[in-house]
Parts: sequence; C-alpha cells; structure tokens
Amino acid sequence: MTSDRAGRKIRVLHVVAMQVRWLCFEWLCEELDRERFELSFLLVTAGEPALAAFLGERGIPFRHLRYRGMRSLPAIIAAVARHCRRHRIDVVHTHFFPGCMAGLIGALLAGVPVRVYTRHSVANHGFFPRRVAYDRLFNALATAIVAPDRMVQTVLVEWEKVAPAKVRVIHHGFDLERFRRPPAAAVQALAAKYGIAGAWPVVGVVARYVEHKGVHYIVPAFAEVRRRYPGAKLVLANARGDYSPIAAQLAALPPGSYVEIPFEDEIAALYPLFDVFVHTPVDPWAEGFGQVYVEALAAGVPSLVTPSGVAGELLEHGRNAWVVGFRSSPEILAGLLHLLAEPELRAALGSAGQASVAPAFALAPMMRSLEALYGSLCEAAGP
Repeated sequence: MTSDRAGRKIRVLHVVAMQVRWLCFEWLCEELDRERFELSFLLVTAGEPALAAFLGERGIPFRHLRYRGMRSLPAIIAAVARHCRRHRIDVVHTHFFPGCMAGLIGALLAGVPVRVYTRHSVANHGFFPRRVAYDRLFNALATAIVAPDRMVQTVLVEWEKVAPAKVRVIHHGFDLERFRRPPAAAVQALAAKYGIAGAWPVVGVVARYVEHKGVHYIVPAFAEVRRRYPGAKLVLANARGDYSPIAAQLAALPPGSYVEIPFEDEIAALYPLFDVFVHTPVDPWAEGFGQVYVEALAAGVPSLVTPSGVAGELLEHGRNAWVVGFRSSPEILAGLLHLLAEPELRAALGSAGQASVAPAFALAPMMRSLEALYGSLCEAAGP
C-alpha cells in the first residue's frame, strides 16, 4: 500500500466540537506522520475554541465554524461540504455531537470517500435517550467508527446492530510522561492556587456535575471521611454541570473542606496533590472511555473507582485500583477509610497503576492504529 492518493499525501480533516482544551487533539497534531498525511481542522463551537491558538502557533490549517444550536447546523453542514470539495479531503474524522452532525453529513454531500467518527460516549442510552437516534444516524453515515474501548464496541455491535467490520477498537493514547513527572513548580503552584497545601487527606475527583458521573455518591462519603479526618479536603476538578443534588450536598460540608475547579489547563500537575483519586460513574456504560482512569494511574495516584468504560478492561480490584460497586456511598466510604488507613496499600496500588497503563495507553500505539485505519480505508475506497 502506498501512503498517498494519486501521488499526494492523504488529506485528513478533523471536525471537532470541543471548546475547552483537550490534550488528545494537540497530541494528534504532534504525532501524526506528516510525511503521509496532511492534517487540518474545522472547529464547531459556540465560543472561541481553545485548540485554535495551538493550531495557529504550529501553522496547522483550521477554520472556526460558530455553532449557535441546531438551527445553525444547515449552514455549518454546507460550509463543511464546500471545504471538503475545495481542499479535496480524503478522510473526515468527527468528534462530539455538533461535529459529527455537521462533519458526517457535510462529508457525504461532498463525496468524501472515508468518513470516520469516534464514539466518545455511550451514556446516551441511559441518560439522553433522544440522542440515541442521532447515534444511529452517525453509525449509518460513517464508513468506520472508532470505539475507544470494548464497552463502546459492545454497545455499537450488540445494542445498535452496527456491522462488526465497521467498528475499530483504538484506545486513546496519552503522553504518559506528562502525568508521571509534571514539573514540581507547577504542582506547587496549583497547591497554593487552590489552598491544598498542608491538607490531609486530599480526595480528588475529576468529573462534570452530571448524573451519570456519580459525583453525588462521592460527596456524602467524603462528609463522613471529614468527620473522622478533620483536615481532609475534597478537590472537585472539571466541576461544571447542572445536576442540582451536588450543590445541596456541598453546601452541607464544613466551610473550607472542599474546592471546586471548573477547568484546570494543567491537569497533569493537579493529580500529584491527591492522596486518593475517586471516580464512580453509575454503571458500566456511563463512560465512553474514561480518560481520567488512565491519567490518575499514570500519575501514580491510588484510585478508588467503579468499573465503567475502559476500567472494565484495565482495572483489577486490589492490584492496580480499589474497585467498588455502582451507586453506593457506603462502599465508597468503606474503600476510602480502608485506603487511608493502609499507606503501603496506597503505594502498591499507585505503583501497579503506573505499570498497567504503559505501554498500551501510550501515544504511539494509538497513532499507528489511526494511521493504519486511514490508509486502509483510503485504499479500499480507491483512487
């Protein structure tokens, strides 16, 4: 197989609907084989996308298509189609709802032969049932679907009846060293910024305030931990969303016992401040992947979790994480108290966690798999 189409590089367009910083797209730009592929982006967001500055600094072509809700989609779809025709795009790869809607339909209208989308979420079945119809539409429009883990593959093939050959399991890849060894100065700066220095134990959470993330099961457990450990602090990162029970639970905690961080750009420097990391989605398919599982393990933080998304493949209770049942504040509390009382166990889980994510979740395996996928699909599509 050659690496080009008609003597040129394969032109890959990513259509992304993500306004805040998401490191995986930056890593994609840095690691994709630029000898074989010509990379560009369309950013479909309401406000200024964080990725735009990164792309501009590196000279990677991009365009911002402003998303103002469903009514703006026809114009965005038309813009995607025009862009694909003008630049003779070979592969369109889409991400998140507006990006998939505009990117897949626009690519089809433009006659793009290879249309890929990454299924970042499977929670639609339990929490956003109206979105399931859109998922099925995306499944039909795409020529291939990237499933970040086996759980997503199962949902696509068994629940949504997608042909197995259409689904490719490609785990998200990470700059693991970024999480293993963040700069000490950055860690210290965040400790001071958020008032974490000197607190013990620090219980860390990185999850939005939506029902399926299960934060409302963590807060009551922490309230009891705080009664037993008066210096305990709860750190809630990515703390944005509208699930109202969480606000009432936090209001009942002692003043100064928790800190909310809506978004932290240097998330890798935050993990070392946690004595225990907690992530408790409410069922096995609540996470489409669960990047925070890998991030916390790569950082060497002992983790107390429920097995959702990739955790079902990656985590083993008592070996590289402490696994508890779904929707259970008592189990979360019991696990926290056990880990806090056992420093040797925390150290063992942290060490085993780091070992379990390398090299399978490094950047190189993901990038080589994506490159192989693009190349094979283009070859099958013909010149």
